[in-house]
Amino acid sequence: MRKWLVLLLFPILIGCSDSEKKAEEYVDSCPVKVEATVFDHANDRSLYEGEVCLDEGETALDVLESTDLTLTFEGSGEMVYVAAVEGIREKSAGGASGWVYGVNGKPGDVAAGLKVLENGDEVEWRFEKNAMAYFE
Repeated sequence: MRKWLVLLLFPILIGCSDSEKKAEEYVDSCPVKVEATVFDHANDRSLYEGEVCLDEGETALDVLESTDLTLTFEGSGEMVYVAAVEGIREKSAGGASGWVYGVNGKPGDVAAGLKVLENGDEVEWRFEKNAMAYFE
């Protein structure tokens, strides 16, 4: 009886170790890892910090969407505009306030949906009282 039990359980145990191995390989094989930060500079408050795993060709906008924060967009596609994050809306801290992004310490130079990221990039989404001043 024990022999049959061992023979029946052996494939299950082998299958578990294979699926664990596959999960580890997936985590280790993340094509593009970036550090992501979402910060409300108007209220000096962090909304998100962490590492994000992306596929090749994904963008600064994809990073924001991967945070699971509540987002409000205007428009669609690559030229979508981020109107609010976690209920913090553009112009809520003054007429010039809004959401901007930067990569590796530099302001975004194209629409977030067009900014393709590379492994090791640092992406910061930030709410600024004067969004245009961030680009100066």
